[in-house]
Amino acid sequence: MTKQARTIAVVGMAATIVIVVIVVGRDMMLRGQHTLDCGDGPRRTIDTRDFATQYSGQSLELEATVNDKAKISAKTSPVQLQQLSEVLQSTQEFRKFVVAGYNSCALTKAQYGQYGASFQVLDSVARQINQLAAASNPDQSKNLASLIAEYIELAQSIDSKQAEPKPTQVEQSTTGAGSPVVQGVRGDVTITVDQSTGDPDARKRKKPPVTERTPK
Repeated sequence: MTKQARTIAVVGMAATIVIVVIVVGRDMMLRGQHTLDCGDGPRRTIDTRDFATQYSGQSLELEATVNDKAKISAKTSPVQLQQLSEVLQSTQEFRKFVVAGYNSCALTKAQYGQYGASFQVLDSVARQINQLAAASNPDQSKNLASLIAEYIELAQSIDSKQAEPKPTQVEQSTTGAGSPVVQGVRGDVTITVDQSTGDPDARKRKKPPVTERTPK
């Protein structure tokens, strides 16, 4: 190896090391935890990958199995395989929703715990699917189809759970007769008040008849 070639090799290795350090450092910074107080006690922010590893490790493995269709396509119907692929995708998105909601105080600690427990139940079914998918016994196809159906049903039930927004108490003070008070209403509200009298019943009253005079 010539001197020039050795120099190029050393520079290339140094550049590679620098890139690795930058990538690892950036990843650690992005995954750094912060402490929040959301009204139900202090909490530390979490990372989507950490949540997936803790609650959905087997589901992640199942995703890889489904993507490699050669491992499972012969043991299940194309329709069921498509359904499984779709719920795996939606469950992946829902994990992101849970993490984002927890980190932004949109979810309480109790709600986060409930979602975590649901994902663990789902993961236990994924473990059984992975074991049967890896088995070479063709007689297990019926059991595999049953477990996949159970996984799809559980995943859909988790996805259907939406965090209820915290109710907001509205206090209003009004002046003048007929001024409305609206509380506990979500969405757009349209209120019409007779500004001339301040009387909301003014429109219900009949106006006196008007007598027309004809010129003589």
